[in-house]
Amino acid sequence: MGYKVKRGPTPTNGTIKEMLTRFMKRVIVVLILMAVMVLMGYFLFQFAYREVPVFADAADDVIRWFRGFYKEYGVWATVGLFLFICISVWAIGEEARRKERRKQAMNEMMK
Repeated sequence: MGYKVKRGPTPTNGTIKEMLTRFMKRVIVVLILMAVMVLMGYFLFQFAYREVPVFADAADDVIRWFRGFYKEYGVWATVGLFLFICISVWAIGEEARRKERRKQAMNEMMK
């Protein structure tokens, strides 16, 4: 007499409609979070611009430089430059975290 042995997770009976609704819920949550982050960034920028004169001078210089770059090269080059700067900052942070993890691993090995 043989027995059926269930191995692994049971398949979910998800329909396309359920998958689409889950996807849309996730997209809506991401959009709401992005909107909250943008609003917080905007108000923090306005606050720092009004209250800290050194920040206002630096922000004016950066905005003036970006406007000149935009006038000379156009929108796509400006978006590309902005993305390049964001990715560069992220990569520098990741490299610093990787070095810190390596340093901690070496310290753990030396103990």
